[in-house]
Amino acid sequence: MSGAEALDEANVHYAYTDVNGDSKTDKADVDLITAYCAELEVPVDLLAKVAGEEAVTTVTVPARETMSLVARIELTEADKQYMEDSFPNGMYVEGFLCVNSADEGGVDLEMPFVGFYGDWSDAPVFDEPGNDASLYERLIFTNNTQLGTNPYLRNGRSGDEYNAFSSMPTPLAEIDFGMLRNAKKMSFTVTEQCHR
Repeated sequence: MSGAEALDEANVHYAYTDVNGDSKTDKADVDLITAYCAELEVPVDLLAKVAGEEAVTTVTVPARETMSLVARIELTEADKQYMEDSFPNGMYVEGFLCVNSADEGGVDLEMPFVGFYGDWSDAPVFDEPGNDASLYERLIFTNNTQLGTNPYLRNGRSGDEYNAFSSMPTPLAEIDFGMLRNAKKMSFTVTEQCHR
């Protein structure tokens, strides 16, 4: 495997199918799947091992053997229109794939799936003040007070033209943000009103 490191031998991993085609089900198969999931180059086309596009309603798997199946979840045009109308920033598509045992008293299997319909980057990162769903608006504090408030009036608000801080005696002390999703990095720039 090009660019892939073998998993640490101290870890215990089990392989249930022969992925690499060496007639064994072992840790080498787990390493191959891990490398594939990490988008590293692997010597086997794993997707080519999935045969056919024919829909099946019944399968029989003999004892101590495995079978690979592919499930394709497709949204109808009506589903897509509903998602676009109802969730302008996109929405999760999720559910369960269910395999029901043909034997009475047999074990049924369920596997969850999740996907996303839309553009992941469309949703805002910060909770905006004034939004009905807002939990945490942006707040800026100096050592003495919150910007935008009048410390001499209970619940008093002041205009933005009165907001100020300096290195002494009222330095910038805290900036609070309500975040709606993760952000890898945030950068702050403090400028004067004339943008110097």
